[in-house]
Amino acid sequence: MRLLRGLPKRVQTGTSCRIMASAEPRVAFAVEALQRHLADRATVQAHSLALSDEALRDAAPTDIVLCADSDPRATALLPEPLRTLDGPNAEQGYVIHSDNRTPVVLYARSSVGLLHAVATLLQLIESPDRDGYELPGISIRDCPAFAIRGNNWNLFGEIGGWSYDRGDGREAYEQRIVRKLDLCWQHKINLVIFDGLGWNTDRSPGYAPMMQRLNQAARLRGVRLLYSGYGSGYGARCNSGESFRNRSHYPDGPVYPCFGCPTADGGDIARTMGSCLSNPDLLQLKQRELTEFVQRVEPGALYIHNLDISHISEALIAWPLRCPACRKRWPNDAIAAPDGMAGAYAWFYDALADAINQVVNPASDYHADRDCLLFMVSPNYSSYDADDREWQAHCDYFEVLSGELRNRNIVLGLREQFCNQDGVGGRYAQLRQHLDRAERGTAFGGFCFLGGDGYYNNLPFVATPALAGCFAGADAIVHASGNGLHEPQQLLNAEYGWNPRGSAFHIEKAQTDHAAFMRRYWRLLSGRARPAKLFAPGGFLDQACCRLYGEKAGPRMAEVYRLSGSRPIQGLGPCFHRASVLLPLWNTLLPTGRFSTFRRNGVEWKRELAPAVWRAMRSLRNASVEMSGLNRKGARLAARAARDAPSPAVQADIAWLATSLSVGGRLAGCVAAYLAAFERAYRAASTGAGIEEAILDVNRLRRRLSRQSSAMRKHMPGAPLDYLGGDVGFSRNVVTDLQRQAGDMATTLTTGEWPPQPASTWW
Repeated sequence: MRLLRGLPKRVQTGTSCRIMASAEPRVAFAVEALQRHLADRATVQAHSLALSDEALRDAAPTDIVLCADSDPRATALLPEPLRTLDGPNAEQGYVIHSDNRTPVVLYARSSVGLLHAVATLLQLIESPDRDGYELPGISIRDCPAFAIRGNNWNLFGEIGGWSYDRGDGREAYEQRIVRKLDLCWQHKINLVIFDGLGWNTDRSPGYAPMMQRLNQAARLRGVRLLYSGYGSGYGARCNSGESFRNRSHYPDGPVYPCFGCPTADGGDIARTMGSCLSNPDLLQLKQRELTEFVQRVEPGALYIHNLDISHISEALIAWPLRCPACRKRWPNDAIAAPDGMAGAYAWFYDALADAINQVVNPASDYHADRDCLLFMVSPNYSSYDADDREWQAHCDYFEVLSGELRNRNIVLGLREQFCNQDGVGGRYAQLRQHLDRAERGTAFGGFCFLGGDGYYNNLPFVATPALAGCFAGADAIVHASGNGLHEPQQLLNAEYGWNPRGSAFHIEKAQTDHAAFMRRYWRLLSGRARPAKLFAPGGFLDQACCRLYGEKAGPRMAEVYRLSGSRPIQGLGPCFHRASVLLPLWNTLLPTGRFSTFRRNGVEWKRELAPAVWRAMRSLRNASVEMSGLNRKGARLAARAARDAPSPAVQADIAWLATSLSVGGRLAGCVAAYLAAFERAYRAASTGAGIEEAILDVNRLRRRLSRQSSAMRKHMPGAPLDYLGGDVGFSRNVVTDLQRQAGDMATTLTTGEWPPQPASTWW
């Protein structure tokens, strides 16, 4: 709620003011940030002092007072209508009151709320020509719609890839991350998917001490860094940590099957991958690994992934496959039963939490039960395309599970859900009602893939966060987009994570019809719908880029993020509609991992290819050519913008993006050349005609890929800290995979032999 009150308050250059606040660490951090802002932007010196009765008696209208509920003077400083903060997320809410007669008052119920209040105050303070500052006469009372509002700094979902790693050393990386954590608190982002996948604290030299320092910096700013790994299942090849098996005894007892995903790649092997819930030795191994990780890293949140089951139909097949010991302990084949699957997983989640929550580091005042949220993900993380009957079954399952849980820092993790197909209500609101029937009322959150995420597509800026109002009922909304190469997207996610129905820029029209909603969703996700107040000059994108890159460089950077291709990509489902710039370099149009478009559509050198593969491949080739041109154009725009950056740090950010775009343009060109060579080589290998020409074509491709590999080494000459190599490492994987397939083409063309297909796990 905002109410204008009176004339602006003006403080002239060369004057001073006082900031009165407690010495609590987060409050002290906020005060220091406010002092720097006033000194740098308005040349006004602000002196800090302890909040006391004596100081308040002498307070001038130019002074600033920060107070929380713990201070008995708090309500006396405010007009009656502003003295209460209530609602589900009131702990993060705040009040700002400014008039010409009394000091500026920032009030909140917690230190985190005061951080939010200062973040807003920094935006309200206007500094015309550095001649002091002006603050409007205003009253604000504000609370977030969602308690947890997250972005993803990984390159691919929860799997990993550090988007801010530039191979320039540990000191530079840490300084960069602290600067980006400041960006988070200034925009009220309080969770970041930071690293994964696995609980190995020695995945790179100095990993644990560095992460502990960064987590301490994040806690000071009210931000949680989230780390992902397995609790069971162990499917991803990039898992950095133990992949425990079900064994009768450890370390080398016989392996046995239990509950698992019989439909997953690997078949019955998946049932042996640490899935048994009744094995005490297996549980102890998992608890020990997680406890050591939390002790050494001090994370703000863990994303603990279990069996990759999204649909109830999968769970109904998998749960009856549990071993005799699990069946004895949980005899019910029902999913939503205390002695069935819901009760079993409630027990398992609590068992992991019981061990983790014992971690305390007195020197840093880290208490895992207070400072670490435990997102328990799967089985039954759901899918937006489930019908209403299946969604009801999910609600019943989680209601029973919630009623059995004990630990209060557990958060149930789901995929994005929208409205019911019968048009009655939002699904998250419905789940909230179910969970609230249990005494505990477990928190839950959505990990939302909404485009621009490297999974559905690689668009640099999408408007889907404007649909966040449909997520009402969730405690956490964590976007799978917004990595270090998509920073305007981070700010858009924050805009709608705080107030999805009241943005000053764009409000989506509420849709009561499921089909109409989904049509709008796909249009926004694909970039075909680009609301003017978000995309047009002067809209959100321009303003976000000015905040990120400065008033001069910002408009040109907005041009980069507005780039979009015109060529549709056929045969790839409703989410892949047009080419885009390659942000990040690794993306779903390139053949890295099972989630890539190539593997998803069968575009790999093998004897049998379905007709649909050829349609997708030709469309991908055309799109890759267009993406190459878009990237090169974006690189030129960014390089010019870098010259207008307001600071060396921002200049380095833009320069890195410009080089990434340039390398990405060449990489897209390599993909187009690969697809052309693939088509000619396959035709020659299948018919026996044109073998020599095809071999020449493949050899040209191999030389081009070699040059691309050299260009990427120049892009990141230093060793990355990320064991996956950051965005350059992911791009190297693309080139390596293309080189492997080009080698397979050459072998088939010269010998007639087709290569065996590599085994893959469910990822």
